[in-house]
Amino acid sequence: IVFKEVKVAHNGKEGLNTYLNTPTDIVMSDINMPLMNGYEMVKSIIEQNYNPQIIILSAHDDVVALRDIASIGVEYTVQKPFEDEILYNKLILACKNLLK
Repeated sequence: IVFKEVKVAHNGKEGLNTYLNTPTDIVMSDINMPLMNGYEMVKSIIEQNYNPQIIILSAHDDVVALRDIASIGVEYTVQKPFEDEILYNKLILACKNLLK
């Protein structure tokens, strides 16, 4: 996979601001981040009527946290630690979903 541009944020608040200033097709986020967690960031993006493909990375196997993520429309979660191939496959699925 080759991406034209990749943006990096160091916390959830910065990630949200970066996204709102220049929306992207795919958002990849950890659940645990400083200032604003991944769930809050993604929920804010969705509430602004943006609909990117979202991949959430999580070291948690907390069923409630994963259920909450799924309830706001996130289809792709990757449990850490993970093999590169697992993340690659989620990216492929997200890209295919963009082409529908």
